[in-house]
Amino acid sequence: MSAATELPELRSKESTHRAFVLFHNTSNRQIELFWIDYHGRKISYGVMQANEKRKIDTFVTHPWTFCDPHNKTQILVNGSNVFYPTVWYEGAIDLVRMMIKRQVATIYLAIRTLKELTLEKIAMKLPNAYSAHELELPMALAGDVECVYKELREKIKRVGE
Repeated sequence: MSAATELPELRSKESTHRAFVLFHNTSNRQIELFWIDYHGRKISYGVMQANEKRKIDTFVTHPWTFCDPHNKTQILVNGSNVFYPTVWYEGAIDLVRMMIKRQVATIYLAIRTLKELTLEKIAMKLPNAYSAHELELPMALAGDVECVYKELREKIKRVGE
């Protein structure tokens, strides 16, 4: 394959080994659920409400990611940015109910610093990146706000593609 047609590393591969997952949004906010398709594109599986649980039947080599639908911040699942399901029989079978146990994927917010949250909040209110330097902030902080603004716009652009 040429460099122009190479597939991204983060993508779904074969669909041979089934996996049954229970995504549990343990946060107190909405979370958007994405399956990464065979070409590396994010396909939305909708927004999960706070404390919602959602059953998904998928495959072992199919990655899933999560983000805040409002500011596009990446959300953790089982301590990682990307979730790869395990094959269904690794979860065994509930012999009492004679049902396959679903793999639980716990979705939660990463702990962020007050500085990160504040920079993001300020950046979200700006009309453009250079407006950060018009604020009455020390130059270092204005530079940080500008960087956060650019990162947020890039995240929004990627999700929109």
